[in-house]
Amino acid sequence: MTLEDFGDLISTLDIPAVYGYYKSETAPAYITYIVTDKNVIHADGIVIYSEEWIELKLVTKMRDLDAESSIEELLTENQISFYDPDFEFNEKEGIHTATYYFQL
Repeated sequence: MTLEDFGDLISTLDIPAVYGYYKSETAPAYITYIVTDKNVIHADGIVIYSEEWIELKLVTKMRDLDAESSIEELLTENQISFYDPDFEFNEKEGIHTATYYFQL
């Protein structure tokens, strides 16, 4: 699966999705995704090689379990294995973010 294929796939959800960084406190819920490098490090601390991963973020005003389930079902149905999401809540702006990491 290419990044373009993934963009088409993620757009089938009923949540606006953009490639790249996007921030709008007035327009959650939305999905952003970027390509990020993750280093594979040897025991002595030397980077052996770097892998390209997708970092997908679901941004909502409050935690949205339905949206999280939709993303996880879409990834699972398309045989994209992912790590359990990281969660972050910005109390000042009232923004909840669930971040998923996986390779295409």
